[in-house]
Amino acid sequence: MLLLVLLVLPLSQPPPCYCGALQVDGAFPGANAWLSHQGFQVTGGPAGRDDLTAFSQGTIIFIGEAAGNPEHAQPAQREIMAKRAAVVMAQKQVVEYLYGFAINGERRVGDGQGAVASSVAGVVRRAQVAYQEYSRENEKAIAILRIDLHGPGGFVSHLYELLGKGDLAPGLDIGGQRFVSASNLAEGIQYDGLIVDARDQEFRPAFLNRIIASSGDTLYDPTLVSQKVLVQHGLAEYSTTVAKARAALETRGVLRPLLIRATGTRQAVDIEVSADDAALIYSADQTAGFLAGAKVAFVLR
Repeated sequence: MLLLVLLVLPLSQPPPCYCGALQVDGAFPGANAWLSHQGFQVTGGPAGRDDLTAFSQGTIIFIGEAAGNPEHAQPAQREIMAKRAAVVMAQKQVVEYLYGFAINGERRVGDGQGAVASSVAGVVRRAQVAYQEYSRENEKAIAILRIDLHGPGGFVSHLYELLGKGDLAPGLDIGGQRFVSASNLAEGIQYDGLIVDARDQEFRPAFLNRIIASSGDTLYDPTLVSQKVLVQHGLAEYSTTVAKARAALETRGVLRPLLIRATGTRQAVDIEVSADDAALIYSADQTAGFLAGAKVAFVLR
């Protein structure tokens, strides 16, 4: 019921934080140890949010904190209520994080009416409370909430099924026939993946980032990828260096990725490439079909 109330309130969208991993209060050593053991970094909580980390690890890790109520005389009661309140705070922050998040350059999760909002609420209700801890010294509790982006139960799967392929790229054509084979494609090299270096651009992750040619035609969007691949692996890998992008694509079976530099963005979440590079990508993909396999990586600042 609390989540339904939250969804009808005007939810503010906090600005993205790209300041590296968010830290857990030192009063909770167990939480820090759990995160280290799992190999996760915090993507959101009272201190802010880190979208790049969320998309890089494919998992949203949110922290909620709450203090024990001094009106509860029994220490055990204060602990129980503080833990419950910490979970509610984490849920509230995840709802705010997801609601209004960019799907692509023209849509956000909050667009439309109750269907999308209900989907967000449903995902958050089913989110795993992965870890809880209470500091008796500070009388504070922490709750770590985990939501996987990919996989059969991930958020992208729910989003994909809710919107449907036809709604994911409204008003845009793939435009494949408008590109001619590039004459400058390196002879004898068969590229099997794509890296787009967007470090010179104001680019940020979205659930369905697209690649658009300077002409306005769409080179890459979710309508090109099978639902199985999109749900299981997502539309792309995300990293901060080309070397990390290459390593991430290796997990998708890529050995010789084509490296392209972005020339701009649209609404900060859709990448734009030059006409020549669009032809190069199209020509390479005609041979290897790496776009349909979502063998794509974006490099961000």
